[in-house]
Parts: sequence; C-alpha cells; structure tokens
Amino acid sequence: MEFTNTIDYHRKNPDVSLSEYYRMLRLELSSSLSTKKKIYLDTKFWVLLRNGSMNPNVYKQEYYLLQLALKLVENGTCIFPISEDVFIEVTRQTDKETLLNTVKLIDSLSQGVSTISHDERIEFEVMHFIYSHLKQDVYLPQEMVWTKLSYTMGFSSFSHEYIADSENLVIQKAFTDHMWSIALVDQIKKMLKNRAFDDLPKPPTAENINLGQFAHANEASSFKQMFMNEVSGWIDFYKDLLCELMEHCYSNLSNNPASSCLTKQERDKNRQEISFAYL
Repeated sequence: MEFTNTIDYHRKNPDVSLSEYYRMLRLELSSSLSTKKKIYLDTKFWVLLRNGSMNPNVYKQEYYLLQLALKLVENGTCIFPISEDVFIEVTRQTDKETLLNTVKLIDSLSQGVSTISHDERIEFEVMHFIYSHLKQDVYLPQEMVWTKLSYTMGFSSFSHEYIADSENLVIQKAFTDHMWSIALVDQIKKMLKNRAFDDLPKPPTAENINLGQFAHANEASSFKQMFMNEVSGWIDFYKDLLCELMEHCYSNLSNNPASSCLTKQERDKNRQEISFAYL
C-alpha cells in the first residue's frame, strides 16, 4: 500500500477548508462519472460474481457474467458502485479468502466508487429541499451522491490538540487524499490484521425483522394512513437532526448564529413541534 503524499501541495493552498476540499473531490468524481451507466448489485450478486471468479469451471454462468461486467468497466461504459449496506454485508463473511476475493472484485468493478452513507444522504436531501424551496443555489443530488470506498460509511477525519490548526488542516486534507486513492482490499487486510471485525454485532434475523414489520400493522386502515405513519415515525426519529439543519440554514442565510436566538427550551419545543407535524 503506497502512501499518497500531498502535504506540500496543501501547505501551499491553506485557504481551502477540509469540508470544501472534500466537496471538491466529490464534484470532480461526479463529473468523471457523468457519462457512465451505474449498475447496482446487491450482496447476492457480488457473491455470485466472486464464485465465478474463484471457481470458473464450476460457476460457468457466473464467470460469463463476470467477464461481461469486466468488459463494460474496461471500455468505460459502466461502473458498479457499492453502498454502505453492501459493504456491511460483504464484510460479515467469516472466511478470509472469500472476503478478500469479494473485495478485490468490488475494487475492480466499482472503480473505487461508492454512494455516500445513509445519514449523509438524509442530511443532503433535507438541505437540498430547504435551500431549493428558498430559491437558493444548490448542487444536484447526482452531483453529491458519490464518494470513494474509504468513505462508504461516512466521512471522518481527526485532529491533534498539540498541533497548530493550520498544520492540522494540512494533515487532514493530505490524509483525505490518501484515503481517496487507497484500494478497499488494502483497508480490509489492515482491518483483518487488527481484528476489527471480531466484535461486529450479529445481523438481524428474518424472524426479528418480520416481528418489527407486523408489530404495528393494525394501526393503519389505509395506504395513506400507513404512509403518514411512516413519515411521522421518520420525522420523530430524525427530529434532532432536522432542528440542527434548520438552525444551520438560518445561520447561513441570516449571518446570525441560531444559538443566539433560541434557548434550550425553545429548541426542545421546536423539536416537539416537528415531531407532531405529520401526526
């Protein structure tokens, strides 16, 4: 695994924040993908293609499908991006050999591309909804949905309290460059070495999922009511995030910190009002 060193470049370009730089990377990535077809595979198909790769004489149809997929990627027609759901399910494989072969296949067919995490998509879509209805300039969803495999589970960074803020920023952006270019298989190998997968929670069983689905089945007498119940539940679950995003929008548009206008009691009241908006 070769380290991508861009520290000197970022020392010469200190005026770009980390969030701005990450956004620039995502916009460049989106532009490079604009003419490519995106094909989304669930975990079952990744496993089938992996079987074709590892045992072509046994899994002949899967091998043929794999060769077709590789050809489409090689000629620039398609990519096969993954999501955090696929990443989580793939990494639950307990056999090291099949895990690494699946991940190598993902590196090859996805070209290192993933959708942003579920929480990031929610934040973006809420902000896009608010700003677009306020007639503000917004990025299109298809421009901001892409990231690299390192950030499938969401973007994160770090800082050191004994290093100057300016140098922290240089290191953060340089490290982002490194993670932007690293292969997923290299990350998985390091995680296996560090036993990062040993304590993963067990996946929910079909029985438990069905129990959750049918627990409130009698509460809706029509599709409309069921839909509104779903909306209400979603808003209740994300009410704190919605308040934070609304405060962020207010601060950006008014140049007036929302914290100076709202007390804790007012924030709690607003969250409660948001919770009841669709009841």
